[in-house]
Amino acid sequence: MRIILGEIILDAQTRVEQLEEVITALDTYFDAGDECICPINILINNASLTRSFITKGDEVSNGEYDVLRAELKKLNPDLDALKHVTASKMALNSKQITHSPPMTSISKAGGILQEKNNILTKWIVDCSTELGYKGSKDTNGTPYYVQSLKHDGVAVSIEYEDGKLKQAGLRPNDGVHGEDVTENIQYVEGVPTVLSLPLTLTIRGELECKIPTFEKIVADYENGKNTAQLNGVPANPRNYTAGSIRQFDDPKITKARQISFTGYCIENLENPPYSTEMERAKWCNKTLTIPFVQTRFFNYADLAAIEGNISLLKFEIDGVVISVNNLEDQEQLGRHGDRPTGNPKGKIAWKFAEQEAYPIINSILWQTGRTGRVTPVAQFDPVKLAGTNVRQCTLHNVGLVIANKFGVGAKIVVIKSGKIIPKVIGVKKPADKVEYPDKCPSCGGSLELVKNSNASELLCHDKQGCPAQNTGRLIHYLARIGVKGIGDSKINELVSNGVVKNISDFYKLNYKMIVNETGLSERQSVLICSQIKMIKNPEKIKENTKLINLINTTPKVSIPIEKFISALGMDNAGRGIARILVSSFDADINKIREAKEEELAKIDGIGLTIAKSVCEFFRINASEIGTILSLIDLSLPLTGKFSGKSFCFTGSILEGKRYWQSEVEKLGGKVSSSVSKRVNYVVVGTDPGSKKVKAEQLVADGEPIVILDADELKELIGDEDG
Repeated sequence: MRIILGEIILDAQTRVEQLEEVITALDTYFDAGDECICPINILINNASLTRSFITKGDEVSNGEYDVLRAELKKLNPDLDALKHVTASKMALNSKQITHSPPMTSISKAGGILQEKNNILTKWIVDCSTELGYKGSKDTNGTPYYVQSLKHDGVAVSIEYEDGKLKQAGLRPNDGVHGEDVTENIQYVEGVPTVLSLPLTLTIRGELECKIPTFEKIVADYENGKNTAQLNGVPANPRNYTAGSIRQFDDPKITKARQISFTGYCIENLENPPYSTEMERAKWCNKTLTIPFVQTRFFNYADLAAIEGNISLLKFEIDGVVISVNNLEDQEQLGRHGDRPTGNPKGKIAWKFAEQEAYPIINSILWQTGRTGRVTPVAQFDPVKLAGTNVRQCTLHNVGLVIANKFGVGAKIVVIKSGKIIPKVIGVKKPADKVEYPDKCPSCGGSLELVKNSNASELLCHDKQGCPAQNTGRLIHYLARIGVKGIGDSKINELVSNGVVKNISDFYKLNYKMIVNETGLSERQSVLICSQIKMIKNPEKIKENTKLINLINTTPKVSIPIEKFISALGMDNAGRGIARILVSSFDADINKIREAKEEELAKIDGIGLTIAKSVCEFFRINASEIGTILSLIDLSLPLTGKFSGKSFCFTGSILEGKRYWQSEVEKLGGKVSSSVSKRVNYVVVGTDPGSKKVKAEQLVADGEPIVILDADELKELIGDEDG
């Protein structure tokens, strides 16, 4: 899938609820087809959450999406937007297999060296105390802990029955329902269809493409020898592997891609001929003749040595897994949260530091986003990071440019977060001179330098006449209400030809108008109209006449009132504010539109700044909003036993947060991304974050908040008395 990157910018003062638009928008465009516009560049707390390749025409890969989502989840694990998406959707197989036991992740020791040392030391002390270990070795002189390289690939579980390959599935977010890759796994090096012994077992490991193989495949492609049947140059070996195992239309392409398998775990084997990690690794390599991760006794000094010699390896790693050697002791330790899907307590991943490069800025590109914020992007000669060339990187905002003297000639420090996302983290040599524009790069209007405690921003206030802001608003609206498949290139085509100027124009479109006024084909035009009407899977209806008839007979689009308000793109008013407005004015859009500034400012959660912004928006756009409302229907919030109740979810929950949040919303409940006095229930899963701590503190302070787990929530849902 090819995703072209545009931009959305959220500054450090933006409410946490507004972050939802980021992943929601990105998820929309991942579903959109072979080529679409993905409006993502995020700034929060002065940290870039996306790669810096934000020039129109650049690509954002599925792997980049995964990292983006992971960083967003780290900032706010229970963000509402995260319930709508999982990992990247490259070409997902609708067939699934059930992993038993669940495929889980491993807790990590990350951060600066001291932080990692503290985490690792605590883990060893906790394990040793729980298991009664004395010293570093048992009475036979065998070390208690082992280490193995953490291969950076795609996790897979392969099941054998009586020695014959039965099925294989990738690791999913919930750890249970994995994507079926049985047909493709047969073409992976290191995966036999028949074992050397007639055993029933499950072997888990990493799919990967060895670095020399990957480099040769890329070189062949660039020289016109597309033996791997690529659609473009892959970003890195991991992305390449993820796409290669998902060749569902023609599994034999997987063979041409030359990916391999390395095991790291064996499950479901009765009476195994081993009792330790070391013995299992040797048995798998020698008896099953299946490659298994290199396993050695733990030595702290090895961690730095391995990290220093990464470049000598023929495969990618991102750390070292440290484990309790005795498998029975590992089982005794259990899992975090005592849940099947919790991370194993007997393992921890020591993460390596990010690779750095020190390019010199050649120029700075300034770009205007949807909200009028103008963002600087540094351009420099290519530097090699994590196997790919990096040529540009966001400098976040004008405040950081001034403070760090990011200018032409400055030597900056760039890392590639997660081996995928380039990020500026400092400056080695400041520039002698720093310049920034006083005119908007899009409309040429004057820019205001707005200073605040977190960051200084350049703002273009011409919200009506600035092309970049207008296009951004149109993209934002369609993404927020759930329209899929209409990328930025198509919106630009509609805007540049005068077919669409405002949001209301979307609902006045017909396919003939688009064909006559733009360069789009009849099929493209019909699909646009069907997508605006939110017809499900219109691309599957191959005959235009049938689709046109369906468009003509489909009633007005129905949009939930909260979603509609947040889609309008008011400054400082995302989904959280939309919920408050709907709740405070009995879901009456006219009351919301007519509310006075002082009336809004008194509402808990809004305040004077947001009240002023909301009132001004509805005043300036009164006519346009009235037109939109005449062309659509607004649906009211669901009512039920949880009406007026607010829920917050934290930690990993079997069946997934999305499922339980949906169940709550079906009964009229609301889902909050954060814990506060307004929350009625906090649902806690495994590995909960600070939200559980805050909820417990509020309860201790006398707040009537109920803390419950998924089983208790299930009982609550089934209790007719609520």
